[in-house]
Amino acid sequence: MSELTTDQLEAARVALAAEQAANAGPPAESQTDAELGGALAAAGAQAADVDVNALLAELLSAQQALQAQVNALQAEKAQAKAEPVKTTAAALKAAILEHASGKTTGNGAIDHSALISLADDAVEAAGNAVESGDAGPLAAITARIVRALAKHHPGPGDHHWFRQAQSQAADLQDQAEAIVPQRAAAAVTSDRAPAKVVEGSVVG
Repeated sequence: MSELTTDQLEAARVALAAEQAANAGPPAESQTDAELGGALAAAGAQAADVDVNALLAELLSAQQALQAQVNALQAEKAQAKAEPVKTTAAALKAAILEHASGKTTGNGAIDHSALISLADDAVEAAGNAVESGDAGPLAAITARIVRALAKHHPGPGDHHWFRQAQSQAADLQDQAEAIVPQRAAAAVTSDRAPAKVVEGSVVG
């Protein structure tokens, strides 16, 4: 058998390479690409199965629960802030009663019934302010007490209980003004059914 020339060997190699390329077919898809395609397909199927109404209802429920917690904390804080008015109102009434008795001033003959009635009203209004967080009525009653005390000043001398009543009335005014009325936050509710999102629509 004669030996092949260099040109014949090169031609044989080219022909063999061409035959292998023809028989191999298109390149196989890599495993990474296949996994990515499967994940995308699964994600698309899950997104299509999402119940938008149920999701909105769940978010609304969570928001309402959070708002309820905020309201409870605000009410607790307001009650703690309002509590001192009860003590001050009671001290004011006690000072007015002592002053009206005339035990230390000798002015027991003076009619203090209107002032004592206002003191009773202040004690009741203080209790209501603690419960409701609204000190408006208490502030109005205390202002009337301050005016009544100024109008019926006993005159020169050491009028201890009168000065105590004036001091307590001034303190009660300050405490009443410091109480911020608590308004219940509007509930985040709606009678309308949750909006239905149409595929392909733009929201925002």
